[in-house]
Amino acid sequence: MKNFRITLLPWVLGVAFSLMGAMGQNLTNLPTLTEKQDRVLNGLARDRFGGRWVDLTPAQLSDLRKRADAYFENQKRWHLPGGLVASVRFADTNRSQVASYEALNLSAAQTGYLLGAHAFHFVVMRESRSLTEISNLLTGVERLLRSGPKPGFVPCFIGRADDPAYQAYYSRYGGADSSRTGLGKLAFSSKDTNGAALVWLGGTTRDQYAGLNFGLGMVHKLARDPAIRNRCARAIGLILDRLAEDDWRIDEGDGRVTFVTPLLKTALLCTGAAVDPRRFLALYKTNAALLLEQPAPSVVRYSDYGPNISVFANFDVLARLDTDSGRHLQFQQRLTQLWREGESDLNPFFAALYLDAFERSQNKSGALSTLQGMLYPFPPPPRSALSPTGDRSSMTRLAANGKEWSRYALPLPQRPVAPFQWMQSPYELEGPAEPLLEHPGVDFVITFWMARESSVIPDENARPPSAGIRRRFETNSVQLTNLPTAPIVPPKLAP
Repeated sequence: MKNFRITLLPWVLGVAFSLMGAMGQNLTNLPTLTEKQDRVLNGLARDRFGGRWVDLTPAQLSDLRKRADAYFENQKRWHLPGGLVASVRFADTNRSQVASYEALNLSAAQTGYLLGAHAFHFVVMRESRSLTEISNLLTGVERLLRSGPKPGFVPCFIGRADDPAYQAYYSRYGGADSSRTGLGKLAFSSKDTNGAALVWLGGTTRDQYAGLNFGLGMVHKLARDPAIRNRCARAIGLILDRLAEDDWRIDEGDGRVTFVTPLLKTALLCTGAAVDPRRFLALYKTNAALLLEQPAPSVVRYSDYGPNISVFANFDVLARLDTDSGRHLQFQQRLTQLWREGESDLNPFFAALYLDAFERSQNKSGALSTLQGMLYPFPPPPRSALSPTGDRSSMTRLAANGKEWSRYALPLPQRPVAPFQWMQSPYELEGPAEPLLEHPGVDFVITFWMARESSVIPDENARPPSAGIRRRFETNSVQLTNLPTAPIVPPKLAP
């Protein structure tokens, strides 16, 4: 494979920085990796050795923690209308007024992952505010499940019809509908229990169910608050009852139907078995056995990348919530195969989900490098949709599925900014430059707090972790009882 380095052009950086400055971004100390750390990630992207990873310093770890806290605060201020996650488009560079909500087609999934982030935050910090934030998000989820087309169905989003910022979005969602004034083709009127006018958004995909199931499952397992756990149990029961009644199809009631895959069905039932074993355990065992007879899915690179996130999240749910040691080991094996196949994607959420399944027995130095190396350059809020930076004249490219891609996973500054960054292909070259559009940073906080809970990103106040972590990472996997002992060879990927 041809080796190359991507050189950042000062004038391009200057343009991007001026836009970020207009949105209030602090540009004086943007996080950057050392040349040696860049070289390690460059090698991972090309399936070759780029050197030993140099762990983040206590100062860098403290910087990461401050950014995670800042994203939580910024989300509460701007990005949680009605307890559901949204990107926002501001009216001007002063960020004083929201003109419209955006990326609501990803809201249910992002709300699920934000639930997971607060669950991991609670485990690490044991702060009551985490439970308060979880409760507020569950209120949004309950409205989502009870005020859509039918109880238990998961719309992409639901909100008040008279919210001007929401009107600006739902009036064009799915394209203009000449037969219904003020509503896009995939936006539909509804009411809440008090009779207030609502609008819910259709076009639901499996990714919405996977993200929401992940969050509900992690909160139920980790929060340990009886009232919150009961609310999670009711929500997942409502979802499962609806899917069973609709013959395991995501049926919006107007002809749009999406089949639930065996993996998603099993992950949903696994959460159901965890919250209500009397109702769901037997059905879960049957479906888990059938799933494990099927070949493992592959990582898709040069196409729609979002489903990869759902596959990893579903297997992590299975590995975290299934208490049967035999099935648990097999789900760990599936995650190991997925990670080995997707390691060169430099996706820190993949790495966090993979390591999360092994009960803190970190077993892959590439996952440590990816987690620390891809999270540290993530800028503090606001996360504005700016153009990627860098000279692309020497970039190795390929054509696939009707468009051009980078041959190798790009470093974070080179990637177009996305609402949930890890759902976008790391090989993507093009993206919109919209400095007034701000994303919530759920992608950062879920990855950071999951990695903190797994001790892959250690406490900034603890002793430097290098020696202890390095020994665990360099231990032969056959000595770790919860790791697969047989080698797993991933299939070759075709563009």
